Amino acid sequence: MVEHRLCKPRAGGSSPLASIGMVVMPSEDMKARMCFDQGRQSFAARDFDNACDHFKNAVTSDPMFDEAHRYLAESYEKLGYRHRARKSWEGLLRITPDAEKQADIRKRIDSLS
Repeated sequence: MVEHRLCKPRAGGSSPLASIGMVVMPSEDMKARMCFDQGRQSFAARDFDNACDHFKNAVTSDPMFDEAHRYLAESYEKLGYRHRARKSWEGLLRITPDAEKQADIRKRIDSLS
């Protein structure tokens, strides 16, 4: 099992995890990191369909890769796929141990209801 290290976000960071005050270091799984990096490029280019494909592959390769879960959920939201976004947020909720972060994730889930 891969453990993720938490660190404070860099100033001006654009990570969706920055909105809850922490950034998760990338997965130690090389395939997951490669898929995630490709997904981030697609996300930045506003190509959310391809971003979803890459983030799904990252999550499949490393199911504990928090940031990949979050970007997948964000991508689904951008595409208007509320049900898929909700499922992705729920996946992130299952692997998030911190109660404060769980509360923030629940708010995102509730906003999709």
